[in-house]
Amino acid sequence: PIMNKVTEYFTVLNLLRPSHFPSKDSLVSKCDRAPNGRVLGISNHWRPRFFHQISEYVIRRTKKDAGIKLPNFRSLKRYVSIENNRKFVKEYNDLIDELDKTISAKRGDAGTSRHLLGLFAQFRHVVGLAKVEPVLQMVEEFMESTDPTDKITIGYYHKLVGDYLEKGLREYNPLRISDEPGLTKMNRIEEFKKPERRLLLASIKGAGQGLNIQFCKNAVVAEREWNPAREEQFINRFHRIEKNPDGTIKTEFDDAKDSVTVEFLNVAKTIDEFFDALVELKTHVVSATLEEEFAYDYDFLMDLAEKIVASRLYVSG
Repeated sequence: PIMNKVTEYFTVLNLLRPSHFPSKDSLVSKCDRAPNGRVLGISNHWRPRFFHQISEYVIRRTKKDAGIKLPNFRSLKRYVSIENNRKFVKEYNDLIDELDKTISAKRGDAGTSRHLLGLFAQFRHVVGLAKVEPVLQMVEEFMESTDPTDKITIGYYHKLVGDYLEKGLREYNPLRISDEPGLTKMNRIEEFKKPERRLLLASIKGAGQGLNIQFCKNAVVAEREWNPAREEQFINRFHRIEKNPDGTIKTEFDDAKDSVTVEFLNVAKTIDEFFDALVELKTHVVSATLEEEFAYDYDFLMDLAEKIVASRLYVSG
């Protein structure tokens, strides 16, 4: 409630944090509005700072914590090989050479973690671009093999990846959500509800909060979000509480119609696969929240770097 009906809590917020919430108008200025002027809730831009300011007074409970029944959820992993892409293999192996030099020269150095994160960002960008073609094929298969009213959302991280996907999928007239104002995003979601609109391209960060996309039962996480909390928020746009026509919470579901399927796309033998495995193996080292930058401990970064260096790619075919 405090996220979507925040003005009802102004008196309490002003009492607890008068310097941050000096007036109701200042609070409203941080909210999105509907076309009729109704206050919708804290905007995506202000939410991280807002929750940081009230963190010691708010207990956030998930739907799972509250025991609310949700539709059946399937989480699948799809691995693709891109070793027949010579350009990608060369760029990836060049980065491996640089990474190898870094971990040899800077092991134990105070700036190693920062340097590794910079290299990992380059790996992610190269891998993200290499995924464009496999995603285009996945969407084409979906459009040809499913009901004409079934919908799918593709989640991406890099803007350039989103640009290439939008261009490559233009025959399906995709909608796109990235860093637009909240009202613009909600209008696009309303457009996505139309039967003829079957495809949405969504920035994982930009579409991660405040949107209800549960009418779309299929999603692909094309680029892994390195902040697990943000990735989970994106998934929760689809796997959400549903209501009956009379407004009551829906508790009975038809698996054939209501189940939600999310596929995570990883490029085999690359940073994708190693990162995914290490996160599952070492969840205790992840210190991520929606309000903070994602951070790993030094050992995690070194484990990931060593696995990448040990797995050089070779062109197939």
